[in-house]
This record gives sequence, C-alpha cells and structure tokens, in this order.
Amino acid sequence: MTAERIDVSAIRLRPLLTGLSSLLLLLGVAALWPVVRGVGAVSRLQVVGNFDHVGPLAVRAAIEDQLKAAGFLSLDLDALRRSVEALPWVEQARVERVWPADVRVRVWERKPYARWGAQQLLSARAVPFTPKPGEIPANLPQLSGQPGHESEVMQAYERLSAALAATPFALASLSQDARGEWTAQTKGGIELHLGRDAPESRLSVITGPMSRALATRLQEIKYVDLRYTNGFAVAWLEPSSAKGGKKQ
Repeated sequence: MTAERIDVSAIRLRPLLTGLSSLLLLLGVAALWPVVRGVGAVSRLQVVGNFDHVGPLAVRAAIEDQLKAAGFLSLDLDALRRSVEALPWVEQARVERVWPADVRVRVWERKPYARWGAQQLLSARAVPFTPKPGEIPANLPQLSGQPGHESEVMQAYERLSAALAATPFALASLSQDARGEWTAQTKGGIELHLGRDAPESRLSVITGPMSRALATRLQEIKYVDLRYTNGFAVAWLEPSSAKGGKKQ
C-alpha cells in the first residue's frame, strides 16, 4: 500500500483555543493565524493537500477577505472554491463547512506536463496555466499551438515521442502554427518539418528511409523537410554541403 504525503494547515481565524494551537503545532500541523473575530464568525481555516507549489499561505491569502466578510453560515462556498481554483497551480479545490465553526479547503495541484508557448505550462489534463517564471520545472518538453488546440498538440506529441524515443530523432519539442503546419525538434537539435497532416503519418519515413540515409550524418543536419509525398529533403548546417537542401 502506498502512503500519500498530506500537508494540513489549520489556520486560526478566532483567537479561542490558544493551548490547542500549540498542541496542533507539536503534532505537525501548520501554525494558526488570527483573522476573524466575533460571534458567528469562522473559527479556523483548514487547508489540506499534497503541496509542491501552492501551500497553505497562498490559499489563505486567496480567500481571507471573503472569510472576514461573512459569517460561518452565510459563506458562499462556491465563491471560495473559485477563488482558490484561480491560483495558477490549483487544478481543483473543494470547500466545506466543518462544525461548529471551521472551513476546510482540500486542494489538488496541477501536474506539469510540458512548457506551453513562451511563458506557460501545460498540465497533465492539457490545461494551460501561467506560473511565476521561477516555478517552471526544468527538462519538460516544449509544446506550442493555437488557443483551444492544447489537447491536440499534447496527444500528437505523446504519439510521436513514444514512437521516436529509442531512435536518433527523440523529440524535445512539437509545435503547430496558425496554418496547421507541424514542426518538431529533436533532442539533438534537428528540426523536422512535418506538414499539415497528423505528425505520426510521417513516422514510417522517419524510422525507415530517413534513418538509414542520415544515420552517419546526424551532426551535419539543420532540418529535414518531410512534406513530400514520396521522399524528404535535407538542409545541412554547412552551406557547401547543403546547397538549398538535398532531395532524397
């Protein structure tokens, strides 16, 4: 059985139970912060989740004003949930009342799958989001495309990268421009111009005649144009060798 790491933050909103807050801290629960006072107010905010990027403080900041403005019974739980889900790294949140006067927020973080465009990430559910620049993980594939085409690009990359992973043309990036043209780049720096058809339609050429013809010259290649019906063209890094591309 696999144990999931769960971080729990119990954030105090009414300064009642000071001795209990010290006990909770000793038990590994995060510090309690005074926020709201008054009869009928929220007593504590509990933030629960497996945190890598969000954290209890960010959740508290996102909803603190709403907690101050309403009593325990009059809270708009959907509005609280939407505020938490507006945080870049939050995939989903659940907010509930816990009697007699607590509010519990359960947070699920996004799992980054790839870089998307210049400044965004793409989640494992093909949802683009914009973290802070310093929060972008290294060694992710680079994907890009038009808004609304995130899932299409992600699925095309998965199929193409799986088929090429064990070849000299393992992928580092895949993009689709506004005209529907696909371009991939290998981890070795070679561009593959794939045309408008599904990128995997060129796999038989890449893994067959192209691999055989170029296996000994991979370091000399600038790009390979695969938009031909019965062949491909190569542009070489050395102008004397390239001469505008060599048709195979």
